[in-house]
Amino acid sequence: MSMNSEHIELESKIAFLEKSVAELSDALYQQHQQIETLREQVDKFGDQFKSLNANSDIDPAFEKPPHY
Repeated sequence: MSMNSEHIELESKIAFLEKSVAELSDALYQQHQQIETLREQVDKFGDQFKSLNANSDIDPAFEKPPHY
């Protein structure tokens, strides 16, 4: 293998790795966005649940499940 072909092969590998890193970075960013959206939804549902429990006269710990 000549120096020129080795140089071309290394440049090709570097280009492939740079592309892979960029794709992984994009995927990580998208996952981060999805996690943030899900976290906001969980917080919202938690607040709604607390609000429902605060407005209820019956303590859920003493309420019979529907299958009884």
